[in-house]
Amino acid sequence: MAISFSTASLVAIGVAVFFAQVARQPPAPLATFEEVRPSLYRLNYNWRILPVIPSMPVATWLVESSTLISPKSWILIDAGTDVSANQEAILQGIKSKLSSAGGSLKLILLTHGHADHVGALPKLLEAYPDVKVAYHKNEEPFISGGAQYKDLEGDTWVFNLVRKALPPLNTTLIPSNDAIKLDGSSGDVAEYAKWMSKDILLYHAVPGHTPGMVAFYHKPTKSVVAADSFMQISDWFPFSNAVKIGPGIPLRLGTQSLSRAKESQHKLTRISDATTYFASHDSLVGASAESFKKFVSSWLNFNYELYVAAPVPVAVWLVESNPNSWILIDGGTTNAKNQRAILDGIQTTLSSAEDTLRLVLVSHGHPDHTGVLGKLLDLYPNIKVAYHEKEEPFLSGGKSYASVPGDNLQFNILKRLSPSVNSTLIPSSRALLLKGQSGDVSDVFTYANWLPKGVLEYHAVPGHTPGQVAFYHKSTGSVIAADSFTHISAWWPFSNVKGISLGSPPFSNSVEMVKGSQQNLAVLPGTRTFFPSHDAGNGISAKAIKEFVMA
Repeated sequence: MAISFSTASLVAIGVAVFFAQVARQPPAPLATFEEVRPSLYRLNYNWRILPVIPSMPVATWLVESSTLISPKSWILIDAGTDVSANQEAILQGIKSKLSSAGGSLKLILLTHGHADHVGALPKLLEAYPDVKVAYHKNEEPFISGGAQYKDLEGDTWVFNLVRKALPPLNTTLIPSNDAIKLDGSSGDVAEYAKWMSKDILLYHAVPGHTPGMVAFYHKPTKSVVAADSFMQISDWFPFSNAVKIGPGIPLRLGTQSLSRAKESQHKLTRISDATTYFASHDSLVGASAESFKKFVSSWLNFNYELYVAAPVPVAVWLVESNPNSWILIDGGTTNAKNQRAILDGIQTTLSSAEDTLRLVLVSHGHPDHTGVLGKLLDLYPNIKVAYHEKEEPFLSGGKSYASVPGDNLQFNILKRLSPSVNSTLIPSSRALLLKGQSGDVSDVFTYANWLPKGVLEYHAVPGHTPGQVAFYHKSTGSVIAADSFTHISAWWPFSNVKGISLGSPPFSNSVEMVKGSQQNLAVLPGTRTFFPSHDAGNGISAKAIKEFVMA
């Protein structure tokens, strides 16, 4: 007898199998702190934030501190989840380590107040009543004041969509009077714990995932305990066959400001002698400084998800061309909040007195790419703005994109709704013109030791506008593709569309030229990732771009 299954039956079976995979209970953690570096110990166990989300590794740390008095003292970094098995593992792990190595637990440092980092605190404080708890003062409202992370306004649709549905992310309140508050952008923990020797543990404020998150630098071993500044669990999802695990962005569900998180990642790369970065959610034993810096540079330091009417993500980029010399790519929208975000982001990233913004590159003159240029030209009177010579009529001459003939009905109908001219006219005296089909950005300068050849190439990619250009950051294999592609068809919740699409046809004067430009970009040698200006993901692999172009 033949057996047949309806579509609904197959879907039901698939869903059941999926949730069976997801619902597998994490193995009970071993109550052992393993030495990952001399005097730095990690206990790793699995935790599930929601029943429908797979479990992920969570780390808790013990640091052996050399002291000015005896016996030796220990510092715990983070306190894990409130799951009974995990709490017991932490307590037993501490007891075992102190019993075998000697000394006492003196201090608990919290990276932030999420429930997977503070869950065992009540039992820890009950077992060790003399222990002090320290966290950054910007985290105080959530750890001691009862404020909820879910009430924060985020800068990504993911956080804003799900934050109200999440369970409370901070469930343990520490009396404020009993807590030590770390202050400022960075410092030495020993300034707050006088029994410690200096230069053992330094702290660095890394806001973004939460407003007051901190990372800790274990200077003797050149190790950064980076908290949730990044994750390294790319194979954790059910049925995943990923074999290469590397640094990735923090979990968007719980990250209030992805733009600030990216800035904080860049800040951590500036710890000059760090050799290893340890995430709190890490399937491996840390990421090398090389792999972490490569990951951060693959974002070209930061891109802001700036929302316009759709809302559509809009990216702005900073590139460090040489130590302390920076290039801005594109200028975002005219929205005052977005302009402020860009200006603040530049000032935060260029935090050293030696840092200098040297150049602005404009991919094209649409107002979502030039909005902050007017303010930038005022703030940086010596800065130049470079764009393709075929874009000059629109960026400096006042010509309207509505005057450009189109080869598609959408553009020809909607172009009359476009702004009559670009939102910012760039004085010719401040402009540099990129010429020809391609070249090195350094070619526009007679001599510029801050911009070596081979850092950034430009490639003309007309179609969206007559003079649009893409930029190729060769050392990371990253293409800033401007509006040659978009990657936002998957941005709507629950969408199952892969996301790559043909730019924005309603605003592209020539769809055929866009296709030709895409083909030219796809065959650039050595590319690894393509970053459209409108990207709801984390870039597109070169392989996926080639498959899209060839389809």
